[in-house]
Amino acid sequence: MRRLFLLPLVALLSGCATLHYLSNPYGSMVDRVSASVVRISGETDMETMFGIIHATYACTGEVIAVHRVLTAAHCVGNPMYADGLPVKVLAIDGRYDLALLDVQTNKPPLVMRDDPVVKFEDLTAIGYAFGWDQALVLDVKVLLVSKAPVDNDTPGIIVRPGYIGGMSGGPVVDMNGQMVGIVQQANSGVGYGVPILIIRAFLLGH
Repeated sequence: MRRLFLLPLVALLSGCATLHYLSNPYGSMVDRVSASVVRISGETDMETMFGIIHATYACTGEVIAVHRVLTAAHCVGNPMYADGLPVKVLAIDGRYDLALLDVQTNKPPLVMRDDPVVKFEDLTAIGYAFGWDQALVLDVKVLLVSKAPVDNDTPGIIVRPGYIGGMSGGPVVDMNGQMVGIVQQANSGVGYGVPILIIRAFLLGH
C-alpha cells in the first residue's frame, strides 16, 4: 500500500525537477550551445620525455556555419575526425592557434558575439575534457583582456580557473550563449584564448 502511494509522489517530484531544469535559462543556454559542439579525435606525433611517439588524441570544436567547424590549430592531426566524420582542413593559423575544418555535419552553427569581453565577465567553456565522450561544462571568469603570456604581440583573454585537456578548440560563450572565444591553453590555474575579433578576422580570410 505504501509503495502504491509513493509511486505518484516520485513521479510528481521527477516532473517538478524536469520543469525546473527546462525553466532554467542557464541550463537551456548550455543545451543550445552543446548542440553545436563536436568531438575532435585523431592521431598525431607527440613529443614526450621518451622522444616523439605516435598517439591518439581528443579535442573539441564548434560548428560556426554550414559544414564549417572551428577548432584550435594544435588539434589538427592526420587522420582526424569530428564526431566520427572525416575532416578536411581548410585553413590553419599557427600564430593564433586557429583551424577551420570542412565537416559534413548537420549540427546548428553557434552565434558569434560582436563585442569583446570585459574584465570580470562570467563566461562558460564547453568541451570534451579528458577526452571523455560527453562534454564538460566549466564556468570561468575573465581576469585580463590583454597580451598572451607567450607572445606579447598577440591579444588574449585570460580566465580563471584553467581549462582541462581535451577542451582545446571548444567554445567559450557568454551568458546568452554567444561565442566570445575558444579554449586554447591552460597553465598555473588560468586559461587562455584569443578573442572573437581575431577569430572573425581569421574567418574573413577564408
